[in-house]
Formats: sequence, C-alpha cells, structure tokens
Amino acid sequence: MSPAYAQQLPQPPRLPQVGPMQDSYFAMANGPPGPSCVLPVNASNVCLLNGGWTATANPSNVCYCAGDLQLGDASGPLTISGLVVIFVQGTTHIQNSIQPATPNVDWMAVVSEGDIQIDSPPAPDALTINGTFITDGSMIVQGGARPLGQLTFNGGIISQNKIALAAYQLSRTYTYHAADPNLKLPFLIEPVSWTIRHGKNL
Repeated sequence: MSPAYAQQLPQPPRLPQVGPMQDSYFAMANGPPGPSCVLPVNASNVCLLNGGWTATANPSNVCYCAGDLQLGDASGPLTISGLVVIFVQGTTHIQNSIQPATPNVDWMAVVSEGDIQIDSPPAPDALTINGTFITDGSMIVQGGARPLGQLTFNGGIISQNKIALAAYQLSRTYTYHAADPNLKLPFLIEPVSWTIRHGKNL
C-alpha cells in the first residue's frame, strides 16, 4: 500500500454499537441447547473472573454478565481457557494481566456496553492484555499517570468514544491479533450506494 504512512479516512467509519445486541447475546448465552453461561453477579453487581477461568463450552461460545465485569485482581493475572465472547451490561474493569492458557488456541473477547477501564491500582505497572475489546464507551486508564508503567496489548480494540492509555508512560506496545473467526462478534458497517448509468429494460 502506498503511501506508507497514516492517512485520514475520507469519512468516519460506522462502528458497531453494542447496546442493541444485548438481547441477542443473552439468548446465545442462555438459550437451548445449552449449557448456559450467565455469569453470577455478586452483591456489588459485579461478575468476577480471576485466577484460572475456563469458559463454559456452549454452542455459541458466549457468556453474559448482567452487571459490571472484573478481570483479574491484585493477587494475580487472569488466565483464560477456551474461546469466549463475554457480553457486559455495565463497565468492564481490568485489574491485572489477561493471558490465554494456550497461545493461539484460547481467546477472550469482551463486548461491553459501558467503558473498559484499567483500574490503576490495583493493575500492576507491568501489564499485559490479550483479547479483543469492543465498547460503546471508552477504553481508559483510571488512577492517574504511571511513570513506570509498561503496557503490552495483543488483540484489538473498537471504541465508540476514545482510547486513552497514555497513563502507562514508560512503554506501550500494541500488536494486532485477530479473534478466532468462530467467535460471535459484530462487524464494521459501511453503507453502500450505487447509480445505474447504463442498462436496458428487460
């Protein structure tokens, strides 16, 4: 492709919106033939995933969180086994590194109606995130600047508002990794129009 530098698109891309897909994702997570993967919500209205977590193997590879979602905690990273899309009604909180149990086999995608936040702290200075993240809000870092922060991101991000990760100041490395094509993820939408300039009646 030429030229080999960033170019401005002629018009903004039409990004997929998460909110209108809520009912469809709930049906995929909860409907027959099962098994269901509706994540439990605690008294604080949070679905907690930490340590080693194996996704429920339902036919759609979809789980549903009816509150906020917390990924990892201060005790250590979150290790994902399986292929899964998690639909989140609320805000997604990243509190430690996210890693697949088996690289190039296991993968997590998060489809979040609310913001996707790196909670800093408890998220560590050296943070590695593997996954695909789609939000109707923003992907941001909470808690102020981290002069020693080193962020490594492998995956993809789609945000309706902004992506603001510069609080990790020492280094930031982004590598695109495509999600498994079998995962039920929304696509970019671009209207197509045409004009018939020549033709004949049939």
